Amino acid sequence: MKGGDFLKVNWKVRFKSKAFWVAIVPAFLLLISIVVKTFRY
Repeated sequence: MKGGDFLKVNWKVRFKSKAFWVAIVPAFLLLISIVVKTFRY
């Protein structure tokens, strides 16, 4: 995958997709969890 290909993704369609949110929300929460554990808030 080239750098420019990332921008060619149809983000409007992506954001309307339920599968996208089912995947991205837990990934985002996991990222937040790791950051919190790292900095011990």
